[in-house]
Amino acid sequence: MLAAMVMFGKSAWATETYFAIYLNGGKVGYSVTRELDAGWSESETVFRSALMGQDLEMRIVSRTRTGSDGRPIEMRYSTESGGRTQVVLAKFSQTEIRATIDNGGVKSERTIPIPPGARVVDDATSNLVLSGAGAQKSFKVHVLDPTTVTLIENEVKVNGSAKVEVGGRIVDATLVTVTDPRAASKIYFSSKGDVIKIEAALGMVMLPVSKEVAISLDGPRTDLGESAAIKVNPPIDRSLDLLEARFEVTGADLSRCPSDSYQTVTRLGDRWMVTIHPVDRMAVKDRPISEANRYAKKWIVSSLHIPVGTSQFQNLTKQILGGERRVLKASEKISLWIERSMRPNAGIGVLRDATEVLASKEGVCRDYAILGATLMRNAGIPSRVASGLIYENGQMYYHAWNEVWSGDQWVLFDPTRASHPTNATRFKLAHGNVEEAFTFTVLQGSSFKTISTKYRS
Repeated sequence: MLAAMVMFGKSAWATETYFAIYLNGGKVGYSVTRELDAGWSESETVFRSALMGQDLEMRIVSRTRTGSDGRPIEMRYSTESGGRTQVVLAKFSQTEIRATIDNGGVKSERTIPIPPGARVVDDATSNLVLSGAGAQKSFKVHVLDPTTVTLIENEVKVNGSAKVEVGGRIVDATLVTVTDPRAASKIYFSSKGDVIKIEAALGMVMLPVSKEVAISLDGPRTDLGESAAIKVNPPIDRSLDLLEARFEVTGADLSRCPSDSYQTVTRLGDRWMVTIHPVDRMAVKDRPISEANRYAKKWIVSSLHIPVGTSQFQNLTKQILGGERRVLKASEKISLWIERSMRPNAGIGVLRDATEVLASKEGVCRDYAILGATLMRNAGIPSRVASGLIYENGQMYYHAWNEVWSGDQWVLFDPTRASHPTNATRFKLAHGNVEEAFTFTVLQGSSFKTISTKYRS
């Protein structure tokens, strides 16, 4: 999502333009865009913040060459954080994108088909600026998200005249919204067509400033996790013993959230009713792995950042499982091994391959979940990554975990909290492979009202 926000902030109408990035009034970074020669442009973004009480720093550089029609020809995108680097090299044709990913030295390739008739651009914002804020009232474009290496459709809409607060003053502007499946960004233009303010994902605000103001990052660090947390009212008691929870959610669009055996999501006008009812593992038949994976082949093969079939992971899986060949017992063993072997480190902002996660044995929940899916698949256990929110101390925090196919249904396993009992504290936003699980809707400005709860006795 940080990468998406950076792309929204990119512009291409000046030789060099700086934006300061703010969150909850504190500066968390800056972005600068530059025009280069021969159709090349460059965007560099630096973040300085915190996550879960640990310092988090990121440097993202995107360099793109576009043709005279505005279509990208090639792109180089690198993310550096916590001593890790991911580099994506992408080449565009009329029908597909060929991408090479170097994730901490682990290299892979992906081919992404371009839908017929799709309008592919470098990013939605720069395309809008180049054509003029009022040139079209609404259009759709496709943008490559280098974080998940997927092509994502954005809708750009010129909303018209608006008032916006900038520097303590209310000014006239033209409002344009850019909406992708994860979040909507609001871009305010002056009468001259200059960007005067961007309201982006997770409540971040971007303002054009001088270079000196932009690169000054000496203030206190803002914690991204706390800033993105959503309060739950009334709070939940005995959350570890929670068997079922029902919430009323307002201020968010949950239409893309799964409704399945884990949770039920229902729309009631401008509200959403969410009932979380995780499967009780004790009530699920623990089938042999060979039986469970018979009809779930998709979830036992390699995918982005989840390697399957390497001797390293297969040997480790055998070591962890011993002779265990039942789905639930084996998944529990893997989850507990990850929880005991990994060390929390929230200072790594790069989406990482399981090979690098295993080598370092440190990271955050998304790393635990990627490693979990990798080990489970190497054991032949159908597994996917889930992303969403987890309840703790009166708030919902963004989180990631695993689900495994028992042969009958999907069952939750959370390597980050493997020693905790299964409970109804997690609300799922997305699931699948890495690119699917981490392309989720950000619940910005939403509220959770607790309607009912059930606890184990």
